[in-house]
Amino acid sequence: MALENLLPVLAEHLGKKVIDRLTKDHPAQGGVRAREDRVQEALSVHLRLVSNWSRQVQFYRMSSARSVEGETVPLTFAGTPRRFRNSQATGPTLSEKDLLGKEHLLILGPPGAGKTTTLKRLCHVLLCEEPNSNSDTSQVPILVRLRVFNGTESTSFPLLRHIAQELGLQIHEVEEQVNMASPGRPPKMVVRRREVCEGQSIPRAVSQALNELQATLFLDGLDEVNTLVRSAIEADIRSLLEASDALRVVITCRSGEYRTPLGYLTVVEVCELLLSDIQGMARSWLGPKADEFMRQAQSPSLLELAQRPLFLAHMLNLYHLGGYLPEQPFEIYEMVTLLMIREWDREREIVRRSRYADFGAEKKLRFLSALAFEFTYSNKIKVFSDKDLINAYRKLRRRFQLPEDEAQLVAQEIESHTGLVVEVGPRQYEFSHLTLQEYLAADYLVRSPFPEKKIATYIAQYPAPLAIATALSTEPAAWLAGVLMNRSLIADGSSAKIAIFLERLRRENPIFVRSDALGLCVLGLAFLAADAKLAHERESVETHLAKLLESEEAHKSFVDVACRRYALTLNDTGSDFIATKRVDVDSGIDDSAFEVDIPDTGRISRNWLESKFLGRELLFNGIRVTMRR
Repeated sequence: MALENLLPVLAEHLGKKVIDRLTKDHPAQGGVRAREDRVQEALSVHLRLVSNWSRQVQFYRMSSARSVEGETVPLTFAGTPRRFRNSQATGPTLSEKDLLGKEHLLILGPPGAGKTTTLKRLCHVLLCEEPNSNSDTSQVPILVRLRVFNGTESTSFPLLRHIAQELGLQIHEVEEQVNMASPGRPPKMVVRRREVCEGQSIPRAVSQALNELQATLFLDGLDEVNTLVRSAIEADIRSLLEASDALRVVITCRSGEYRTPLGYLTVVEVCELLLSDIQGMARSWLGPKADEFMRQAQSPSLLELAQRPLFLAHMLNLYHLGGYLPEQPFEIYEMVTLLMIREWDREREIVRRSRYADFGAEKKLRFLSALAFEFTYSNKIKVFSDKDLINAYRKLRRRFQLPEDEAQLVAQEIESHTGLVVEVGPRQYEFSHLTLQEYLAADYLVRSPFPEKKIATYIAQYPAPLAIATALSTEPAAWLAGVLMNRSLIADGSSAKIAIFLERLRRENPIFVRSDALGLCVLGLAFLAADAKLAHERESVETHLAKLLESEEAHKSFVDVACRRYALTLNDTGSDFIATKRVDVDSGIDDSAFEVDIPDTGRISRNWLESKFLGRELLFNGIRVTMRR
């Protein structure tokens, strides 16, 4: 029999059990049958809602929903959340099936980690599969999406009232005579009004009903409850946990928002996806096109982001819609960052009210960019302590009009509201993904004056953000010229450091247009390769140079600059190198926004030049040279 046909039968059986239990000590008022019908109807509606909710998943920008059973993967869970363990330790892990053997669970994870999808998968298991162990006795899923309490005013028992309504239990007021006189005094009777649920107190009636159902109560999104009712919701949860017998409670919450222990709960945290999980999800979404998706997503930066289910889903959706991933990875970094800060809550109709009235999403992005830059280049750290954070906060706070000495509160807010900064150990923090730290530092660089005097230092310390900034800028060739033709960097003469920068630049795939700035970069790299002291350094630079020259724009730009601005030293044409001398010493690079150090002389490898321009005749400032072997 199909599940939709079984649900009314199940509801009828369960409804009778609930009413029998509630009327055992409190005889029915208004007829047992009418109460049974009410509860059965409510349960039938609720179970159908849970069944429909648990079948599909759909994110912002997805044209159609995806099957939870066929197109999501079971996650792995850390038995000890990151902030409670040593940052280097992993600890024991649990599978999705292991979760159903636990009595009460709190599932933590950053935004987009798959917490809600895990609840959908567990609901589906309870409705459609046999128990997998003797301890798995709570088979009836009752779902509360805690965001329903946003916009509601504080009241007594908000969660319990909602559950009572979902189960078809009636709450009404009764009047009772209460003696308010002190002992030894004449009676002083007053009328007191109180609420009861099916003849009992609200907490007792709801807990009895859930225990009789042997329910698994899924509470999705504790972090989504606004502060006005959060404490009352948590009090209701404690009440249910304390009175549980056959009831099991499973709660999800963002890692950064779980600050008040609830007790009675096994706390686990969602682990990142493994490569096999990414491949499996790609196959389920894209079928035979999955291999090409994995090829396009093979860069370490994109694979790191794909470890989070939400990011992977958006990447898969982009590929599904267009047949390819964006050519420039920074578009994905940007999409993910904005998704974390703003759109993830917007698409789920959640408004998170910052503790600081003027600390909205855009200001958070700028603050995070400044913070990432500070830790990347000033502090040169990836994991930062409370003390590091406080020092950085004090340095930055005036720019963002933030209150003094509240660094830890701001860090907690950024973690809980965006998930970009996470607590990885006792009072230890880091950016959730190194790629996002690099992107944010690059965002800060392109918003700031060009760091001409710091280029050599930045290349030596950490070249990745400079490479991303080059791709991110509106004039990538000008940025590249500003970096490669920097006076301090040329004086340093380290081709190994520049090769690391070029490798990351190749992955970021900046879009260049024909320009003198770009031609000068190619020529400068040709000079650098010729002067490299070690063979492997020369080969590394030449490899990246060859990649750059695969672009027709770079090829033409090199010819423009080399042939117009430089002359050959004729007596050197028979050696392994061709010596060049600049002839337009009074002319700068017109299309570069930065000061660049244009070399007066340099050597180019004859073999390299001939391999790139084989059979072509080049005119170096009036001197005609034919490139032949």
